[in-house]
Amino acid sequence: MSNASKGQYWKMRTKRWLETAGYQVAFLERVGHLQTPRGLVPIKRDQLASDLLAVNAEEIVFVQVKGGDSRRSGLAAARTAFAQYAFPAGTQQWIVLWAPRARLPEVVVVSQGPCGAVAERLVARTGRRPKARLPLFEPRPVSGS
Repeated sequence: MSNASKGQYWKMRTKRWLETAGYQVAFLERVGHLQTPRGLVPIKRDQLASDLLAVNAEEIVFVQVKGGDSRRSGLAAARTAFAQYAFPAGTQQWIVLWAPRARLPEVVVVSQGPCGAVAERLVARTGRRPKARLPLFEPRPVSGS
């Protein structure tokens, strides 16, 4: 069994567990293809550092899934990945850990509400400094009569 199929197993198991708990679940993994001399190779990338998005009437949860014997080795990396994004208030970020042969997972709540670095404005990564914000009109001094 490959690592990719193992990861897919833990994701599907988490999806079923969340749906049983009353959530609607969507996958946040994006698959692209890379051209190599051997042909196209699929590349998987998580969106917003999450494998799954779980939603119910009260909350929105971004979920990263880890499973198997090495589930705890990626815990710090998952926390760091969540910290790179600015999640809005009212959301939660979970890391779901599945032990081998466990019936229920261990849930680590990384944060609730705002998370990560929030910037005032988004700056394109061009290497240039952003332009200074100039007023549209320069205020004129009022002369006394």
